[in-house]
This record gives sequence, C-alpha cells and structure tokens, in this order.
Amino acid sequence: MRSWLFISAFGLSSCATLSTTLPESAPARVEAEKINQTREALKIYMADFRRLQDIALPVLAANTQFCDKIGADIGAYTLSEKDLPKALRGTEGSVDLKSPALVYSRDSALPKGAVLIDERGKALKTSELNPDIASVSLRVRGTLIPTPVEPTPICGYPVRLKYTPAINAYANGRSIIVTTGMMAFASDEELALIIGHELAHNTHGHIRKIVQNTILGFGKGTFARQFESEADYVGLYYSARAGYPIETAKEFWRKLARISVKSIDKPSTHPIAAQRYVGIDAAVAEIKAKQKAGLPLAPNPK
Repeated sequence: MRSWLFISAFGLSSCATLSTTLPESAPARVEAEKINQTREALKIYMADFRRLQDIALPVLAANTQFCDKIGADIGAYTLSEKDLPKALRGTEGSVDLKSPALVYSRDSALPKGAVLIDERGKALKTSELNPDIASVSLRVRGTLIPTPVEPTPICGYPVRLKYTPAINAYANGRSIIVTTGMMAFASDEELALIIGHELAHNTHGHIRKIVQNTILGFGKGTFARQFESEADYVGLYYSARAGYPIETAKEFWRKLARISVKSIDKPSTHPIAAQRYVGIDAAVAEIKAKQKAGLPLAPNPK
C-alpha cells in the first residue's frame, strides 16, 4: 500500500505535457484575428441594439397614457463606453463613446458620432430627453450645431441591451433590459411581447411592491407570481395597442418551456409555463373581442 501511494504521488508531482507538436501561432496573426473578432462582435451588438430600439419604439409610443414617466424619441439613440461589454470597449473602427454619442439614426438627419449637449455644456443621453424639446445642440468634431427635432412622446423607460448569452429580460423600475441571448432566441413579434411585459412591470410598480412585500415578511413567491401574471395580461394590451400581432403569444411560453423544463411544473417567482399559456390565451381572446367590438384597448381595472 505504501509503495502504491509513493508511485501515485510521484506521478502527480510531474507536469503533464502534450503528446503532439502544435503548429506555431504567429503573434501578429493572433492579434489581427483578435481585432477581427472584436469588430465582428461589435457589429452584431450594434445590429441587435438597432433592432431592439426599432421594435421597442411602437410599444413605448403607444402606451404613454399608462406611463408616469414620459420621454422623447428623436429618431436617434446614444450609447457610451459603459453600455458596451468590456471586451468591446475601444474597438478599432467604432465611434468614440467616451461621452454618450449617437450610434444610430433611424430616420433623422442626426449624424452618427455626434454628442448631444445641454444648455450647461453637458453631454446628454437620448433617454434623458423630454417630449417638449424642439431642438438639440450637437457637438460634431468640436463644433456646436443647434439642430431642430420633432420628438415623439414615449414612455420614459429606456430599453437597454445587455451582453450575455442568457435568454432573459427584466425590468428594474427605471428601464427595461433585454439580453443578447434573448435577441437571438426571440422573433420581432416575441420581442414586442417581452417589451410589453417588462413595461407593465414598470408601469404597475411591481419591483417596488415586491421589495415592500419582502420587507413586510410576505416573501417573494406567491405575490411575485401574481405580478408576473399581471404583467403578462397588461403587456399583451401594450403590444396590441402598438399594432403587434398577439394571436400566437401563448406559443412563446411553449418555446421557453422546451429550453427550461423546470418552468413546466415547478413555480418559483414565475407561474409555471402551462399556467401562463392558458392565462395568455384567455387574455388574447379578451383583447380580440374588444377589438372586434371597437372598444378601447385598456386592461380591465380591479
């Protein structure tokens, strides 16, 4: 026994090595490929960001009557360095994002790379604009250019993109966050449903209510599940009001259940997928009946 232990210890004390000879990787080629990969990753991130804003705008614009915070859409969006994942910050060929800079103009003449400046000379984010704004000052290559804008009033809960493969979206009471994993998983119509759902969390103060219930000792489970069901219901109205189709909304929960089987029969802070499927089906029928009867599209109050 002692000799076996000695041999084993001796074997583990030496460094394990490769059994083949690898071809050499030139450092210059590795660095060039690193730059290429970060450029491609940034390109995909920016495409996801543009897609997300285009899908979110109709939902945010169609439901201002339900929002206590109102912002403005001017057809362009800013990002700053801290909005990007660390690995993509300062990527060669990207816009300088040391200050929040316009990275996407949907249908406006606001130039990419310009910085919005307020009356104090401070850089602004587009999420900080109010619906009364009639013009903005743009800093372009060091020059300030007053520019008229025609803002669209929108719910003041900016939709942000988080770089992670996790398939998720959530609200925090101030904004709506959608992951790059969810962007790859969901269709445009499904993303509109998700944004409507998360907007409902914010407009109905669910985050604050969950914190309040937790402090009072009521726990998260049951109440959180009720808030999720309410967000499903109200969010469908928000999406329908924006003109998105909702007939197949229930199928999204079957789609999610296939990749998260725990959600099929194990409730946590969310109802089980089957319950959400049935509840959403009933809500869709309610909305379609109101549309057919020409009634206002608003959730039924308690």
